[in-house]
Amino acid sequence: MTTRIALIHALAHSVAPVNDVLDREWPQVRRMNLLDDSLSADLAASGQGLDAAMHERFARLARYAVDCGCSGILFTCSAFGPCIDAVALALAPIPVLKPNEAMVAQASSLGCRIGLITFSDTAEELMSLTKLSDVVAMPGMQARGLTNYGSVFDLLKQVIVRDIANLKSQGYEVFRPAVFFITDGEPTDDPAWENSYRSLMDKATFRQFPNIIAFGVHGANAVTIGKIGTVGAFIGDNGVAPADSLSEIMRSLTRSIMDSSGSSTPTFVVPSAPTGTTAVALEPM
Repeated sequence: MTTRIALIHALAHSVAPVNDVLDREWPQVRRMNLLDDSLSADLAASGQGLDAAMHERFARLARYAVDCGCSGILFTCSAFGPCIDAVALALAPIPVLKPNEAMVAQASSLGCRIGLITFSDTAEELMSLTKLSDVVAMPGMQARGLTNYGSVFDLLKQVIVRDIANLKSQGYEVFRPAVFFITDGEPTDDPAWENSYRSLMDKATFRQFPNIIAFGVHGANAVTIGKIGTVGAFIGDNGVAPADSLSEIMRSLTRSIMDSSGSSTPTFVVPSAPTGTTAVALEPM
């Protein structure tokens, strides 16, 4: 009997790329494509987050797939992780997967480390540099209104100095840090933030300056994003919901980490433009 799997999509533009990959890598599998492109819009409109109603919608989609004879389910949008995890638990031992699981597992096996800084009126380190294999769940984040760019660049510089010193003290060979900067708004400390950015990126006075890929979603300005990115800059396309843009950005980020870590020589692999975004020109500061 030919295996049948369900591909459950929250984004219309995810359907073709996922099926193209399966055409190449697993052509014999039978596929069932389910699309609910209202999920992200309803999530944003409700303001309730991933509540019981959203969990139930995912459970119903999954149950329908199983009732149609599918022996495995791939959700192609990772923005609804807790809902997908709940479905996987309920349907075990049927495989229920998120799109980035294999990439994260491979990156973890290669010893990758990741940290997380969030910012609003101030910046806060939500997760210190941690091996991906030790990350059980990413810390929760919430919108707080302001977007003070200077605070995050100041804190980032301090964290880089500390982390490089710690890694070297443990005998690790350390290469230039890679930073993925993601924002949904213009700087509320304009133009003062540029001084903090220049301090972080001054090659003459700060040898540990990072490579930065900048991503802007709803509310961000392409010119500003182009100033911040040093090796790549992307802006969300008009009409694409912020949650959808963020989901695709996180998938692109994970792919970049995995590809960079898998290189035989130290290499920083810049991702291509995530689906639903457009590359913008890098602007000199």
